Amino acid sequence: MIPPKSKPKPAADVPAAIVAIVDRRDGGSDRFDGRGIGAGRNLHHRQLRSQGPLHTPSNLVTMRGSGTTGTHGHMHHNRAYAQRYGFIIPSYIEDTTTVPIRVANRWGLKGWATFDDDGQEHPLAPGDVVTIMRDLGLWAPLENWL
Repeated sequence: MIPPKSKPKPAADVPAAIVAIVDRRDGGSDRFDGRGIGAGRNLHHRQLRSQGPLHTPSNLVTMRGSGTTGTHGHMHHNRAYAQRYGFIIPSYIEDTTTVPIRVANRWGLKGWATFDDDGQEHPLAPGDVVTIMRDLGLWAPLENWL
C-alpha cells in the first residue's frame, strides 16, 4: 500500500463566539451574491488558512459551499478574481481590516466595505476603494475594478 502524499487538513476550528459575530454581520446570506444560505453555510478565510489561520471577523466571510463547491469553491478556483475583489488577501498584508471587499447584501446589491474585528461592516466610497487597493498593491496603478 502506498501512503498518501499529504494528510488532509483538519476542519477550521473557529471559536463559536467568532462564528456568532460573523453570522450577525452577514445575516445568513452568501456575501458574494446575497443569496440565503441555510445549512450550506461555510466561513471562507480571506487570508487563507494555509498562510496562517486568522480566525477573526475581518478575515472571515460567509459563503455557500466548501472550498471546492459553491461560491466558496469559485473563489478558490479563481484566485486572481477573488483577490481583485477582496475575497482573498495575500499573505504580505498583515491587517485584514484594511482590505476592502465587494460584498452583496441579502437583496443582492453589491458595494465595497471593510470589516472590523468587532463584527461591523464599514461601507466605502468608490474613490476610496481605488486608492486603498492600489496602495496595498492589489490593483495596478491604472486598474479600476469597480
